[in-house]
Amino acid sequence: MGIEITADTSKLSAALGRTSNEFSSIMRACVLQATSTLFTESRGQMSALIYNVPIPVSNTGRPLWRRTNTLLRNERFYFEKASGNSLTGLITNNTGYAYWRHEMKGEREAPWRNIAVQNKREAALNVFRDTIDAALKQRGL
Repeated sequence: MGIEITADTSKLSAALGRTSNEFSSIMRACVLQATSTLFTESRGQMSALIYNVPIPVSNTGRPLWRRTNTLLRNERFYFEKASGNSLTGLITNNTGYAYWRHEMKGEREAPWRNIAVQNKREAALNVFRDTIDAALKQRGL
């Protein structure tokens, strides 16, 4: 399954004494930044694990396949507005074989995404923590 980052702004805006619309734009920016951070790392890990590996050659010296970069080109992130003020950033891949294997059936996880989350989890969480801390300080809390 792809990476999902969700922020429910209604609870946070009430706790911070801000209007839901005011806080929604702040949290939307957080979801965008956190998702973008993980997406960039995910693509880097995909390149390291798949595309930076030499293509095997046959006994005659010919490559066994042609590299198309299709998997890398189809790794994408987008946003979904769920119920209420909840916004989710998603990283998925709609390449036929990857979509079925990683997204629909969930047979295998995409190893590049797991590494990306391990490497950038703290950075993604810090985006939210820093934003909430700044909002609390602004309110004198």
